[in-house]
Amino acid sequence: MEKGEKIKRLIKQLVGANPNFPIIGTVTELQKETCSLALDEDLIITDVRLKVSYGGSENYMIQYPKIGSRVVALSISGELSDLMIIKVDEIEKIEINQNGLVLLLDSSDGKVCIKNNSRSLIDLFQLLTDTLKGLKVFTSTGASGTPLPDTQKKLIDFETGFKSLLK
Repeated sequence: MEKGEKIKRLIKQLVGANPNFPIIGTVTELQKETCSLALDEDLIITDVRLKVSYGGSENYMIQYPKIGSRVVALSISGELSDLMIIKVDEIEKIEINQNGLVLLLDSSDGKVCIKNNSRSLIDLFQLLTDTLKGLKVFTSTGASGTPLPDTQKKLIDFETGFKSLLK
């Protein structure tokens, strides 16, 4: 039996009389805006959208499912080429982009990215840390030295902490 015929038969079994009934599958592969779904061991559907439309808009939200997790897909037109994910059981990461403001929550490395078109939060924290590590103030005898060792240790702890949380 040809792959197309097998897909049609399986879809009819899954959805009955309603061609737009949600389809449950397992994520087998991820790309930037699409994924592949396994409906059974032999049947894989590729190019299933993770958001409503491909590319184009600067404003979007994408939930990236974990490989091997179950998802629900729906076709607005009833065609397999028009499937998009509408529900995710296990999320690997979430990316939100609104007019250049980006928020990325990534459970694969346990880090968060917050940035806009000109700055990122990690870069600002790094600038602050570098500034404080070399901080000198004017005294009556001239410029002071760099911060004392206990302050330097706190700055290193701060830097280690934000680098373990932010990307």
